[in-house]
Amino acid sequence: MKTYTLVVIDAQPCYLYEVVNRNKVIRNIKQQVKIAMDNNCPILFVEMERSTSPLIITDKVRKYKRLHFVEKLDCDGSREICAYMLYNRLPAKNIRMCGVYGSQCLADSANGLLFTLYDSKISIVREACGDSCMDEQEQALENLKRDGAIII
Repeated sequence: MKTYTLVVIDAQPCYLYEVVNRNKVIRNIKQQVKIAMDNNCPILFVEMERSTSPLIITDKVRKYKRLHFVEKLDCDGSREICAYMLYNRLPAKNIRMCGVYGSQCLADSANGLLFTLYDSKISIVREACGDSCMDEQEQALENLKRDGAIII
């Protein structure tokens, strides 16, 4: 499998509680983390505040040498993601995204990456995205697809 960077948006407990089908979304995010680890891909957890640990972080994940965290300043974390990836030399040509608030934080960050890293492949794993309103998430994913994201 080709190397990619897995970007997980807002997987902290305080955000996951509002997600429709929360257990399924958590399971699917964990699956994406496992796949990335199995393929030796970097994993970047993007969080509004570093005060709580994501539910996805198990002891095995915590020990993973390619695990990274970045704190974003607002809903769109693309600036912080780009700066962190550049500074730490993480692969930016192929980015796979999942996480919480598919209609807001994930969508805003993905949209920012699409326009900042215009020659990169930005993929979003639909089943590993969650929101409190799935209709809004689906609309956001359709808009991202129109703008060049790949929805998988």
